[in-house]
Amino acid sequence: MVVAGLDMTRDPKYYKGWENCRDMENSQWWASHAKTILDAVMQNKEHRRILWWIVGNELETPVPASGQDCVWKRVNWMAQKIKAIDSKHPIGIAIAGSDPSKLQRFSEICKDVDILGMNLYGNDHWGISKKLQSAGWDKPWALTECGTAAPWQVPKTSWGGLMEPLTSTSKGQFIYNGLHRCKSDAKCVGFFAFFWGWKWEKTGTWFGLLDQWRAAGGDPNGFLNDVAQPMLDEISPEWAWPVKLRIHLEGVVVHGPNKTSNGTFGFNAQKGAKVPVDLKIVATDDPNEGDIWMDWYVTEETSVNALSDGNVPEKVLPIIPHAAYHCKNGYRAVVLTEMLKPGSYRLYGFARRIRYFDHTIREASASIPFHVGQQKCQDVTSGPCYEKVWKSRTSAQRMGVSTWPASGLLPSSTFKEFQAAFYANNQGCPAPCSFDLPESFHGTCDGANWDVRVVHSTKEASELLFAKGVAQNESEPCGDAKVGEDCFWAVKWLLNTGIHQTPASFPELGKEPSFADAQLAFYNRADHGCKRPCGLAELGGDVTPSHAICTAEGCFVLSTSQKVTTSTSTVDSSTLPSFVLPDRRAVAAALQRAEAVPVLLAEPNMAHRAPLAAPRWPRDEEAFPEEHRAEFLMAFQKEMEALQEEDARKAEEKRQEHWANVAQNLVGHWQGEGQLLTVRQANDAHTLKVQSSLRPQSSQATLWLDKKGKVVWGRHRLYLDMRTLGSKELHWWRRNGQTLKWQKVEDEDVIDSAQRRFSRWFSVRWESLLPPKGPQKRLAEVELKLGQLLLYEAQRHFNKHLCFLAKAAQHRTMWDEVFAAAESAVRRCDLMEAAAEIASYEDFVDEGNYNVVQAAEQFWRRSELTIPDCNLLLLAQPALQDRVLHFWRCPPGTAQERGRALRGFMARSEQTQVSVQRRKAGVPIRRKELQGQCVEKVMELVSKAQPVRWSRLRLIFLRR
Repeated sequence: MVVAGLDMTRDPKYYKGWENCRDMENSQWWASHAKTILDAVMQNKEHRRILWWIVGNELETPVPASGQDCVWKRVNWMAQKIKAIDSKHPIGIAIAGSDPSKLQRFSEICKDVDILGMNLYGNDHWGISKKLQSAGWDKPWALTECGTAAPWQVPKTSWGGLMEPLTSTSKGQFIYNGLHRCKSDAKCVGFFAFFWGWKWEKTGTWFGLLDQWRAAGGDPNGFLNDVAQPMLDEISPEWAWPVKLRIHLEGVVVHGPNKTSNGTFGFNAQKGAKVPVDLKIVATDDPNEGDIWMDWYVTEETSVNALSDGNVPEKVLPIIPHAAYHCKNGYRAVVLTEMLKPGSYRLYGFARRIRYFDHTIREASASIPFHVGQQKCQDVTSGPCYEKVWKSRTSAQRMGVSTWPASGLLPSSTFKEFQAAFYANNQGCPAPCSFDLPESFHGTCDGANWDVRVVHSTKEASELLFAKGVAQNESEPCGDAKVGEDCFWAVKWLLNTGIHQTPASFPELGKEPSFADAQLAFYNRADHGCKRPCGLAELGGDVTPSHAICTAEGCFVLSTSQKVTTSTSTVDSSTLPSFVLPDRRAVAAALQRAEAVPVLLAEPNMAHRAPLAAPRWPRDEEAFPEEHRAEFLMAFQKEMEALQEEDARKAEEKRQEHWANVAQNLVGHWQGEGQLLTVRQANDAHTLKVQSSLRPQSSQATLWLDKKGKVVWGRHRLYLDMRTLGSKELHWWRRNGQTLKWQKVEDEDVIDSAQRRFSRWFSVRWESLLPPKGPQKRLAEVELKLGQLLLYEAQRHFNKHLCFLAKAAQHRTMWDEVFAAAESAVRRCDLMEAAAEIASYEDFVDEGNYNVVQAAEQFWRRSELTIPDCNLLLLAQPALQDRVLHFWRCPPGTAQERGRALRGFMARSEQTQVSVQRRKAGVPIRRKELQGQCVEKVMELVSKAQPVRWSRLRLIFLRR
């Protein structure tokens, strides 16, 4: 049985505009696209193996969130048309993730879709039933993609390597959890493990139930990896095959001097170290099963961003030969770092096994990141980072699942793994340290062995696929939340407000949880200092009043013969029952019933409070007469206004203090992206202005604080990494995960290299270039001025065009080096060399001329001339360039034949003969003659008042 996919377009241009999103029936393109899909439905709708149709996979991914309503409208439109011709099969879709807002909009718009499929990875399927219920989806659903922790979920090592789940067996735990999550919900009608096949996505082992990686010993038909074992166990239960062909990995052992590591963080080795690595293998015992063998391979670490679209194919990285060798006396590999350059790499280990009578092969794999060189890291033991990591890890252990920012981890993951997750998500933690090996460590094969842990039943082997739980500390004392504690307020907020506003955040709670259930929910999340409840919390207090008036802000104790006290007035009242406004932290001391607790926020210290509600009067109306209620309300309102004003004032003072600190560290001059950025105070006290040296006349970008206290830059909303505030290098984060860096420029170095160049040339104008009328000194002055203007036009061309090219951004320092060489040539009055230096840089960063440079380099190497001679030859004969390119781009025969053809062509060229004779005679080519001709042409253009830009200067001096 199959679920048939119908390929609706993912092109975002067809999900915007009136004709695509509003006028659904009159779009010619959609009419043609629908006809293609409906033809496929008509052709296959009677096939007996089709379960349901899926009208698209992750259609919303390339479309901005603001435009996804159009996607859902088109999905529903397509579902209606399919149902019109095929009413026997349900219509489904596969969406990416389970964002609550996305699920809600989909549920509201796609009324004709019958099955909602979701592509979820890692722990994202936790609480999915509750999320769907909260979003209003009450129809069947399916896990159309369920896989291990994805690249965008996992932590990173100190060198930026992605921490792929270490072994394929540990990846199978995520598949197992997702499968049983689906089986536990009657509305889940399908489960699809990702993915049946093999693909390179960040690594060669991350995704794929089959191993078809040919370069690493895989089979074209695919070895079944033990990632797929949960699916195989479900299809073929134990009673059908008592002892199956199984092989798993319990872990990895990286050996070091006098200690070992489990390989979770890989290892960092200095160049020259030899690192032994072992795999801990588990296999079933069956006489029909053959030997186990190991294969080891090393590749470079991928440079593809972890947030990149997985639907875009990635380049398979090649195997690095001789980087690791397999010991002959065991399953060990020894990594030879001396064969590698400093950088990031990945070690792959494959444990494979064959069954003799049908030649079936099973395998388990490990992926171990490692680094050659120095690492920058810190293992935290205290401070804010330690507290956040402890809270997240403790919550995962108690709840049995890890959530963001460690959604790719398991409850059994170590403290350092959780710290690495916070580091990867920029949550204020440094990178933890990996296993470090010195250059002097030379591990060997001594101690390697063929040990395999043998299990005698499939059930025992399957236990490796169960996610490891963490034993709870039963000796930890229990305790019920007491009035006045943060836990108490949090529980009451959850019971009165939170369970209704964000039910998906507490999927384990029902519609009407008890006080103990709510306290247990916060205990499991290690939040608000809640302890494991012993039972229902007992409300207590020193005051047991006869009456209490409870509002949304607090309960007010009624007594006799007291004064009405507020922050603004004191009213004497001897004829009526008076009341006291206690501190808001102690208001619950007067409560008699749990349901009378006021609705407060989860964090009482926050400045924003729940909206005020009208006071709740006591049941005994006589105790509080009608004529005195207005006076009570007036005093109550004044007290609340005073409290709110106080909180607002404190919040504003804190914000002002924070902004002053930000402004003090940001105002000044910064270098970034090849430009000088000047940050200054704006007229508004809460904003800063950023001026770019590349666009001095353009509008200025703005820096400001958002509601969360983060610094935002410009309309593209780049966020400042607050950890770098106060340092000489600031990091800005783009939405796509890329980083922009600012370097601090001191006041005495405010004028950057480009401006310093301009300042020396502003006194020179084209009109000052007059024909030489004096001695040779006058000619040298003209050439010097012309060279300075050539540099000016080159810098202007760089600022307007070249600095925005991709290669220019990758090689930011190259322009300064090239420009310095050109300046040196101008000081020697060698304008030809200066133009050639700048043109070479332009050809390098501009792909349009790069082929010309490559052809010229090959031309130089295969000829007998020196490079300067060939330069002049190509400059003197532009036609020769075309002929060289013609020979190079359309070469007959082998490389040797191409070289002979080029050398033969050179020999037949008259200019070549002259150049060879001059070189052999030791007479240098007179570049001054050619330069003088170029200067005359420039002077002629100046005399005609024609504009002379860099492109014209390049053509004059270089003939190209």
